[in-house]
Parts: sequence; C-alpha cells; structure tokens
Amino acid sequence: MSEEGQEAAPATNGRPRTAQEVRDRMAAIKEQVAADVDKKWGSPWRTADVFDLKVNTRLTGHTEYRALRGQLKEAEAAEAASADASGPGQTT
Repeated sequence: MSEEGQEAAPATNGRPRTAQEVRDRMAAIKEQVAADVDKKWGSPWRTADVFDLKVNTRLTGHTEYRALRGQLKEAEAAEAASADASGPGQTT
C-alpha cells in the first residue's frame, strides 16, 4: 500500500502534536516523495526547478501531507495563543 493512502495520526500518546513534530513528519514525507520521483523520473530535461515542481505536485495529492498542513496551522495557532497568554517577560 502506498503512503498516500494513509491517514495522519492527529495526536501522539493522546496529546496534540506540536508544530515541530508536524514539520518533522512533513519533511520526512517530502523526502520520501522526492526519493520516489528521483527513482522513477529519468528525463534528460530534468532541472532542479522542474524536479521541485514535480515533487510539490505529488505532495498536493498526498493525503497525509495535506492533513498535516491543517494540523500545522492548528498547532502554530495554539502555540501562538499559549505564548500570548503567558505574557511578555514570562518564560514557559
């Protein structure tokens, strides 16, 4: 079964993912997709820009990657709200 068919886990150990955890998973997926594109695409007209475009196009159809983009927005908003709530001069 391909990676594209898998759903993203919304939480780890019952807690919401942090923005960094989501970014790390997104980076891992992007590396996997890039490796797959590199392995399967042997065009002599391949440039770095076209390769990046092909990888990004493939990511738009990746179910888990799309779900993680939404989770990243939520995690960043939650972290921003938490930072605002702690107030200036306070460390968390």
